[in-house]
Amino acid sequence: MLRPSPMTGGSLPSHQAILEQLPAAVVVLDREGRICYWNEGAARLFGWTAEEVLGASWTLLVPEGVQGRVAPVVESVLKGTGTTYVNANRTKDGRTVICEWRNAPIRDEQGNIVGVIAIAHSVLADGMTSYALGRLLQNAPIGIAFLSTDGRPLFVNRQFAQLLGYSEADLYRMRFVDVTHPDDVAEDEHLLRLCCGGNGTVTPCASVMSAPTGKSSRSF
Repeated sequence: MLRPSPMTGGSLPSHQAILEQLPAAVVVLDREGRICYWNEGAARLFGWTAEEVLGASWTLLVPEGVQGRVAPVVESVLKGTGTTYVNANRTKDGRTVICEWRNAPIRDEQGNIVGVIAIAHSVLADGMTSYALGRLLQNAPIGIAFLSTDGRPLFVNRQFAQLLGYSEADLYRMRFVDVTHPDDVAEDEHLLRLCCGGNGTVTPCASVMSAPTGKSSRSF
């Protein structure tokens, strides 16, 4: 069941029937970043019920290493700028899912910003449930990482972290160049630019990755 917040002065319940029909996750934050609205789509995607998350910070949904990049997005929306953002999120059972968030400020009748409405869907659920795909990626016997256009991890699985010797939280704070051997950085950045420009192809390549101990390993 949806739980509207008094924050909106009673205006939100008039839209409750619409929000209930949305298959996407709908999350509303107050000005302090606390969750004050949570629909069934959010419960399905992230696993928590409304009763479990109401009053909690938005950081509940974001891995620790990613929170520093998401915080400016929340602040920007609270200043009146709508955004679309893709980032890693965590679920109640500990999985990581990559979601696209469409965020907009909520204003009261006087035009004052009183919160944020965010609509999310998993970008890894095409043809497969987010749960099944998340488990498949996380439990894969090979290291898997998805990068944003600026080279920051959107998703890393346990095997990838173990391969490099970092924790998953540490990797979410880094860019790929931070764990790439200096001799390979230029070529890897070139490949990233090609992919971001829509000109990339699936091509086998090898890159030397650096572990925190200084030991290097070759990844394909």
